[in-house]
Amino acid sequence: MENSKKTLGAIAATMCVYSVIGSKTALAAGTQVGIITVNNLNVRSENNTSSKVIGSLNENTKVTVLEKKGDWYKIDYNGQNAWVFGEYVKMGESANSDNSSSNINKSGIVNVIALNLREGAGTNYNVVKTLPKGTSVLIMENHDGWYKINVNGSMGYVSSEYVSFSENITNNDKVSGEKGKVNADSLNLRSGAGTNYGVTTVLGKGTEVDVVEKLNGWYKVNANGVSGYVSSEYISLSSDGNSNDSNNNSQATGAKGTISADVLNVRSGAGTNYNIVDSLRQGTAVDIIEKLNGWYKISANGTTGYVSAEYVNLNGTGGESNAGGSNETEINKTGYVDAEALFVRSGPGTSYNHLGILNSNAKVEILSESNGWYKIKYSNGTGYICKDYVSFNSNNNENNSGNIENINKMVVVTASALNVRSSADTNGKIVATLTYGAKSQVTAHSNGWYKISVQGIEGWICGDYVKIYDGSEEVGPIVNETPLIESRYSGADIANKAKEYIGVPYLWGGFTPLGFDCSGLVQYVYKHFGISVSRTTYYQVNEGQTVSRGNLVAGDLIFFTTNDDDPNDISHVGIYIGGNEFIHAPGPGEFIKISNLNNDYFNSRYYVAKRIVK
Repeated sequence: MENSKKTLGAIAATMCVYSVIGSKTALAAGTQVGIITVNNLNVRSENNTSSKVIGSLNENTKVTVLEKKGDWYKIDYNGQNAWVFGEYVKMGESANSDNSSSNINKSGIVNVIALNLREGAGTNYNVVKTLPKGTSVLIMENHDGWYKINVNGSMGYVSSEYVSFSENITNNDKVSGEKGKVNADSLNLRSGAGTNYGVTTVLGKGTEVDVVEKLNGWYKVNANGVSGYVSSEYISLSSDGNSNDSNNNSQATGAKGTISADVLNVRSGAGTNYNIVDSLRQGTAVDIIEKLNGWYKISANGTTGYVSAEYVNLNGTGGESNAGGSNETEINKTGYVDAEALFVRSGPGTSYNHLGILNSNAKVEILSESNGWYKIKYSNGTGYICKDYVSFNSNNNENNSGNIENINKMVVVTASALNVRSSADTNGKIVATLTYGAKSQVTAHSNGWYKISVQGIEGWICGDYVKIYDGSEEVGPIVNETPLIESRYSGADIANKAKEYIGVPYLWGGFTPLGFDCSGLVQYVYKHFGISVSRTTYYQVNEGQTVSRGNLVAGDLIFFTTNDDDPNDISHVGIYIGGNEFIHAPGPGEFIKISNLNNDYFNSRYYVAKRIVK
C-alpha cells in the first residue's frame, strides 16, 4: 500500500566525486545535473536492459547524475541509486558550481498543505519544522531547486516547487485610500481571496475600484458599491510608477554596516554572475560606498567589491529621516503580529533591508519603540517591525485554568499541519506532525495546550488549531472540500478507463502503464480525461465533495486507512466502478484488480468517499 506521508520535496544533488575504476567515468567538478529528453524513460536497477524496471521519468525531468558507465548514467532516483540510458539524458552544468546558487530576496507563500523546512538543500537533511499552506516566507537564495528561506526567524531550505512568489507582502497590508482600474477585458469579483471562492459579479475593463487591502496576490476592493476580492495582477494602481525611490544608484558614501550572514561572498560586480574576490564573516564591519540594485559596493579589510545588501545591517544610516533624533522608548512587552504577514527590517523604516517575515499571531518580545516602529528580539539578534500591526492580545485565547488531567475529550486537527511538541509551548521540541482531520484522545490540558498520544509518542498541541469533541461523541471523517469539476465525461467513462489497466503490476511511485501505485492510477486515469487531481492520497482525499457510502456512483474515489499503526493515515485509494466494487493497485507483488467493498479487510478500513466530477 502507498504510504501517504512521503516527504514533500525534490531530489537534491549529492555532492561527491567518483574515481575511475575499470570502465567507470569520473564526473569532473562535482555531481552533474541532467535533463530527460523523452517521455516515459525507464529507470532500471542496473546498467542494462535486462535489469528490473523500477520506475520511469518524463521529458524535461531534472536528475542528479552520479556516474557514467558505458552508455548508461547512474542517477539519484527517489533517494536510491538507479540507471538510465545515456542517449536520452542531456547533461547540464555541475550541480555544485557557483551558478547553482543565486540570491533572490523575494517574499513567497507555501502552496501545499504541508511543507518540510530542512537544515539543508535536500531530502536527506533533517526536518526543522513543518510549514502549513499559506505560510509567508522570505526567499533568500535558490540552490538547484531548493529555496533558502527565513520564516519567523527560522532559517532553512524548502523545495522551490511548493513555494509561490508573492510581491504583495508588505509592512502595511492595509492600503485604504489607494485607487485602481481594471486592466483586463473582464475581471471576476469573488467572495474571498482565491479562485475557489464564488464569483459575486464581473467588472469590465477600466472599472475604477477602491483598494482596501492586499492579501497574497489578491486585492480586497470596493467597486460600484460591491465589496469583494480580485486578482491584483489585473488592477493598475493609480500610484504605480510614482515611487520616490527611483534612484537605483543611490550613493551611500560615509555609511557603515555589519555583515549579518555567517559567510558573505564579496564579488567583482553587482550580481551573482561576477567572480568572488573575497568572503566576509558575520560581524565584519564594512564601509559602504554605493548602493546599486540591491547590492552594496563596500570596502572591508583592504578589499573593495560588491555584496548583497540583504546581508548587511546598516549602523544608524540609510533609514527614514528622523530630525528629532531616535526618540527610542524602552518598553519590554510581549506582543502578537496582527497582520497576514509582516516584514522584519534591520532598522525603523521601510527603506531598511528585510531580515525575515513574521506570520499572523507570531509572538514577539518588544524591547523599545522608535517613531512608529518596535525594536524586537529576532533570530539571535534584533529587528524592527511596524507597530501598527502588533497587538497585545493573542488570538490564542489561552485557558489559564492550569493543568486538568484525565480529560474525556477528543481533538480533531483543523490546521493544514500541526506540530506536536515535547512541552506545552512553542519552545518545545517537535516530536511529530499531524495533518488536517487527524484525531487523538486528550490526556491533559495546560494553558491552551492539549496533551495527546501519537503512535505511542506523547506530546502537546496548541488548542487554537483543533476542534474539541466529547470523548463519547462519534466523530466522522474530516476532510477538505473543493468544488466539483465540470466535465463532458461521466464517472462511468472514468471507471471504464480504469478497467483497461487490470493486470498492470503495482509499482511504488508508479504513475504510468509500466506500473502504478494506488494514487498514481487515479491521477493517470483522471488526467486522460483532462481532469487534474493531486499525486498522492494525502492530497487527493482533500479534493472534491464527500459522498456517503450509500450514494456512491462510478468514478467516485474511495479512501481507506490501511496503516494499522496509524489510524489517521489515509493510505489507500481506489476508483468505484459500481455494484459495490472498486478497482485499485493493491500493493507490492500484486496487480491492478477489482475488489469488493464488503470484503472484511476493506469494509473495516473504509474511511470516506469523494466525488471529483459533476
